Amino acid sequence: MSDDLLAMGNELVKCFVKADAERTMIVFDPYLLTKSGGELFRAIINSSGFEPDHRYDSACIKELSKLYPNHQWTAFVQVGADRFEQLDL
Repeated sequence: MSDDLLAMGNELVKCFVKADAERTMIVFDPYLLTKSGGELFRAIINSSGFEPDHRYDSACIKELSKLYPNHQWTAFVQVGADRFEQLDL
């Protein structure tokens, strides 16, 4: 992979960012959970009815693509066991 290509993602969403000509650094603040928030998150994600939803991840990528429009943004969401669809950014 090239030094000017960033890949990031999770179980459902994959994002690839090609740097602009100036190689502008992408900066964003992570959101951290409190200890009780982390415990609640683990309880929810491990419950039998939990199904991941890509909408929040997609919204974050869309917002980053607006903040850094000179980079090339491409994102995909997994829609089947081995199938991905490109997200509209």
